[in-house]
Amino acid sequence: MKFKQRLVYILIGCLFTLAGYFLASLVQGMVNAPAASADERTGRKNPFLPAIDEITLSKRLVITNNEDKPVVVLSSTDAGGGALTIYNKQGKMVAKLDSTDGSDLVSILNTKGEPAASMGVDDRGHGIVAILNKAGNIVAKMQVSKDGNGGFHITNKEDVPVAIIMVDRNDNGALVITNKNGKGVAGMGVDRNGAGVVESFK
Repeated sequence: MKFKQRLVYILIGCLFTLAGYFLASLVQGMVNAPAASADERTGRKNPFLPAIDEITLSKRLVITNNEDKPVVVLSSTDAGGGALTIYNKQGKMVAKLDSTDGSDLVSILNTKGEPAASMGVDDRGHGIVAILNKAGNIVAKMQVSKDGNGGFHITNKEDVPVAIIMVDRNDNGALVITNKNGKGVAGMGVDRNGAGVVESFK
């Protein structure tokens, strides 16, 4: 073999060696380099990156179970507030948190989807809890009086209060019992000396 041909083969072998070394270094650098985020690759915000500061959805978010039935729904109301609705595995609504006209209302429903209990805020900004029968009538209510004291009302199915637990003008506890027409017939309280008193009314 001539010297010139041998020199060409040697040069080609050196080029292959250098090329292999260069490719190996390039691949190693790509493996060790940190992965570029969606912002770096596309310049656009990706809400599904590991560090999530905020996710913005429009109108409605539905979470389903393994049978593809909705069990949790986050949505906006027509009044511009938010709502959280929870369903059982049969697809019936069992609880709802709703914000309407600035008031928050939590509703607990029975197996027929009818309201059985509710908790919210009255027009004076006080909390209120109500228990309903299956006909939808309020039969018990816990609320705050005008002077800021607590009170508990029990009503019959005709929506007439028949028992009232409250705070009297001297900040003592008091109980009033009424007949089915709402007329007071008995009371229990505290007299001016701090002793208990039970009265019946005619």
